[in-house]
Amino acid sequence: MSSTPAENAARPASPPLLRKKRVCFVHLDLGIGGAEQLIVHAARGVKQNGHDVEIYTSFFDPNRCFPGLKLVEEGDSTPLEDGVVPVRLHGAWIPRSIRGRFIIVFSVLRMIWLSLVLAWKVGVTGLFASKHFPNGRPDVIVNDQVSHVNPLLRYLVRPARLVFYCHFPDLLLCTNRGSFLMRTYRALFDWLERVTMSDCDILCVNSEFTKMTFQFTFPGIKEDFIEEACDETADDVLDNPAGAKGDDATTAASESKDSQTTPKQKSSSSSGRGKYASIARLKVLYPPVDLTEVDAYLAREEDPAALASQMDRSVDPDGAVQTDSSETPTDETQARKVGAATGSKSPTSPDDTTSTDKEVYLASQGQLGDKILKEGHRFFLSLNRYEGKKDIPLAIEAYSTLEKENIGSPTSFPLLVIAGGYDKRVEENVSQHRAMVEQAEELGLKEKVLFLRSVPNLLRLHLLRNAVAVIYTPKNEHFGMVPCEAMAMKTLVVASNTGGPRESVGAVGGVLVDKHDSDGFAGGMRTILNLDARNLAQLKDLARRRVEAKFSLKSFVASLEHLINGEGAEEYELV
Repeated sequence: MSSTPAENAARPASPPLLRKKRVCFVHLDLGIGGAEQLIVHAARGVKQNGHDVEIYTSFFDPNRCFPGLKLVEEGDSTPLEDGVVPVRLHGAWIPRSIRGRFIIVFSVLRMIWLSLVLAWKVGVTGLFASKHFPNGRPDVIVNDQVSHVNPLLRYLVRPARLVFYCHFPDLLLCTNRGSFLMRTYRALFDWLERVTMSDCDILCVNSEFTKMTFQFTFPGIKEDFIEEACDETADDVLDNPAGAKGDDATTAASESKDSQTTPKQKSSSSSGRGKYASIARLKVLYPPVDLTEVDAYLAREEDPAALASQMDRSVDPDGAVQTDSSETPTDETQARKVGAATGSKSPTSPDDTTSTDKEVYLASQGQLGDKILKEGHRFFLSLNRYEGKKDIPLAIEAYSTLEKENIGSPTSFPLLVIAGGYDKRVEENVSQHRAMVEQAEELGLKEKVLFLRSVPNLLRLHLLRNAVAVIYTPKNEHFGMVPCEAMAMKTLVVASNTGGPRESVGAVGGVLVDKHDSDGFAGGMRTILNLDARNLAQLKDLARRRVEAKFSLKSFVASLEHLINGEGAEEYELV
């Protein structure tokens, strides 16, 4: 049936399809972590929109990676399945460090090697990944984390557009600068970061908090940036959470708006390059949650046997796949060396491989796992890597404070699950785990705190879905994917009223605590426990809707597509 002219005029025009582009992602270590998840989401999303996509990295393990990736050797002509992104591995021969030192040196060296490989493919052979990019150089390069190679990518590979994604300024992540030697060592790399950060067409950050931190950290290159307004104001993103009025974040947001470049600055800056770097647009691009994966998990029946197997592996990950580390595990001898370097062990330490106490400890932990999986016992969840900056012991302290108030009903009071990424080669992971086991024992919580390491994905989703609440303890976290993943599962979050959680959790995703101590977090946990069924269900629905509106993969890919296609690009049709 044909349409009338009036109907045709009333119907909105279909958005045009944009030209197919060749897009290359460059990432240092393609393991399993938040940064890697973001790159995989971005690459797969762009590929699903019809673009040619590849990922270049210096580390990739096909047995420990996110789905939708395939390692492709040079000359390999095997057809890829639909939606699968090819991964090119170069520079794996360069070590990560020497005895745990010079990590940044080798990180930059590996990224330089990746950049030179790309430059050689384009400049010398005239071909760029001949099977997937038959027409030459990439149209767009997305460089992640390491800004030091931006000039190499920009001027040797010469893409039409270079996008750099900054998770957080690296110079702020290195806090060990006590000695003159360390300060001298870091000075060069800090200077290079300042110089190269804006040498791109678009600079993306993962939150408004990171954006404000960036503006205050790099004042010397502020005029090199044309500040582009975000889709939402900082006030809207923060949702004015309780206790946020008049605090540092509100002040910072106000100062951030005042510090944006004026029209005069834009006019003068846009005529040429800054002192060190080209003009770039600063954009907030929130890391996404793949709601398709979440909904698929919620729709299917769980496999008790698979969950039990993954629980056993996480209680005792020795010999199991290290799913949350970006590197492969070493042998048992090396693991003992790492453990020995971290200090004395508790008699019940699970890392004491020479004592039968380990079997007793693991049996006790196994019983707690059975309570959760087989008996459906309620639990709070802390999900973070075993690192000091995550402040996980605070969750144990807060739980202890709250547990003492409920001593009359020990059988029904929730347990506490401490879960997260763990690599037995990393001294900090081993020492943090041991210290928290000892902490739980000292607080009389040995039979109430379950420690899980390197949690496989199925068990991870189960924990996020069934927790009473997620206890997210990092202070001034850059963004934090865990709160968003929990909210997507309709699980509320207790987090610090600082940094990224103010944007992700906001006023509806749980409780933001003003006091970053055990009393503050215990109060947040108490608030959720005391919610009646009606209010709890309402908040859970609001939390899910918040993720759908602000942090979905679809909106992330749509924003990235506009960045790839340039300022003023028209709406496009998702295919």
